[in-house]
Amino acid sequence: MGKILGTYKAKMSGNSLSIAIPKDSGIKENQELMVIQEKNGDLLYSTSHKNPWNGMKPYDFKKDVEDFEFDLDSKAKGREKM
Repeated sequence: MGKILGTYKAKMSGNSLSIAIPKDSGIKENQELMVIQEKNGDLLYSTSHKNPWNGMKPYDFKKDVEDFEFDLDSKAKGREKM
């Protein structure tokens, strides 16, 4: 178990419940948190992990093959197993 930052009460905020997170917890404003409900009913708040590949530009493999003048249709010249 990690460091306990305190005990807090859930409060109504519109149609939702909210819990104040202490400023010294290291969570930044607008940072996403994931809520996991354990089998015993406990709630675990964890920072969301984003997929590092999301938002990357599509890679054009065929263009690189053309730029490097690879001949993908050539026959093996040695003992390569294709």
